[in-house]
Amino acid sequence: MDDRSGQSERVIRFTEAALLDLAGIDNATAAMWGAAQAELYLSFLEGVLRVLANNPAQGVVIDQYPQYRSSIARLKNRKSAYGHRIFYREIEGGILVIRILHTAMHWPSHIAGD
Repeated sequence: MDDRSGQSERVIRFTEAALLDLAGIDNATAAMWGAAQAELYLSFLEGVLRVLANNPAQGVVIDQYPQYRSSIARLKNRKSAYGHRIFYREIEGGILVIRILHTAMHWPSHIAGD
């Protein structure tokens, strides 16, 4: 990526669980809507993650887990649209993505052990 702003690219790291989440998102999206849509959606998520890495305070602090922040990524900008909730924490130089969970999931049961 061409960096003309003089700022270095911030790092995005993933837990093993978050990598499994991404693989599941890719597989489920491809199965439901095809490989092209899966590629589009993963590219969209990558863009959201880059925004969060560059602006970690953008996410909402989670009351039960104050070390984590959460941000909802929706491809369609409507409250009624499903998407994914990204859980992350700030690390030196960027963010560590903890989990990426569908907005319909009961997320506390998936975060508790992390």
